[in-house]
Amino acid sequence: MNDTAATRHRSHLRTPGRPSAPVDRKAARVGVLVTAVLLTALTAVVLATVRAGDNHSNPGRLLTGYTVAWALFVAAVRAVRKVPTRVATGLVLTGAAAVALAALATPPRTSNDMFRYAWDGRVQAAGISPYAHPPAAPNSPGCATTGCSPPEGRAGAGD
Repeated sequence: MNDTAATRHRSHLRTPGRPSAPVDRKAARVGVLVTAVLLTALTAVVLATVRAGDNHSNPGRLLTGYTVAWALFVAAVRAVRKVPTRVATGLVLTGAAAVALAALATPPRTSNDMFRYAWDGRVQAAGISPYAHPPAAPNSPGCATTGCSPPEGRAGAGD
């Protein structure tokens, strides 16, 4: 094969740093808009889900919210793949921050473990083994001053 034939043969290979096809600006704008709408909807669903209830009082609502959130996430991932890389990076970072902040809008409602960990830490700091007595025991050391269970109205209170 001569040099010209070899060059033509390799011409279909993509050159690093160059786009393989011209960018369709209208399609890119639509992709950005669709991705932004999906991320906004995802953030709203996550916020509504974490505020709606817990796995004890309303497990169906929680499961539905998580299912819708995952469906929106998958749709957003598919949509962002059609967006130019530079814009996609901004959308991904912004979407990640928005979803994380929405999830932090309320205390955890599916577990009361964090209250137990806090109680364990306070009891240990007082020099008492947290494993010697359960937190809910009436004679539990430091129960009156450290709190034995989650505040009233929180998920899992009394578990």
